[in-house]
Amino acid sequence: MVTALRVTWLLEIFLMMGCTAAGPTIKDYQVMTQALQVESRHVQRTITDLETERRGLQRDLGEARAAKARQEGDVLDAERRLLEARHIVELQREELTRATVERQRVTQGAREELMLLQAQVQTQLAEITRLTHQVEESQTEQARLQTMDELMERQATEMAELKIAVRESLRAVVRKSAAERIAPAFQAPGFASAVGLYDVPVMKTIKVRRGDSLWALARRHGVTLDDLKAVNRLETDLIIPGQKLRLPDPTP
Repeated sequence: MVTALRVTWLLEIFLMMGCTAAGPTIKDYQVMTQALQVESRHVQRTITDLETERRGLQRDLGEARAAKARQEGDVLDAERRLLEARHIVELQREELTRATVERQRVTQGAREELMLLQAQVQTQLAEITRLTHQVEESQTEQARLQTMDELMERQATEMAELKIAVRESLRAVVRKSAAERIAPAFQAPGFASAVGLYDVPVMKTIKVRRGDSLWALARRHGVTLDDLKAVNRLETDLIIPGQKLRLPDPTP
């Protein structure tokens, strides 16, 4: 555009020179030719520069188009990834909704189960309290029964001892009475004294063997268990092998 302006400007100068003078001279033509040559070289350089610039612009345009294509590809890829991300977000949202519903259901179930367990625990605590009271009452009753058993055992022991004492007293009385009745008949020479014949016999003793029990020994020798325990002053039925026991007189 600048070159065209220059050419137009030169033509206007030549026209003005032609109008003012009778006509252009050879020198004018030479000057104009030189100016045109200079201008032509300048135009050639300008054309070369423009061509170089055009090539650069084409190269830049190609690069720009390639960059645009890459950008469009990136945009398409970004849109595709965005769609995939949206789809994933929708899936995650649905999964989150289902998880929330499931958690609420599980929480409700756990809450109901917890309430049921609490009710069961309360019931069990009440039952334990009731059983504790029963055990305490039972222990009290057992203690009372144990006291009564001990009292009855002492009474039975005392009764057995009293029975043995009464029996021995009766036997002593009987022996004394019999001795008094038959003593005159045995005072002749060669007969023993009635007192010596009717002395109290020595109490028999036995030795406990392995496998014996107090009840079996009492039954074997025809005595009562209470009498056997009273004579030997036993508080329990426990006996050991090798132990010696005295036997009361058999029960008549």
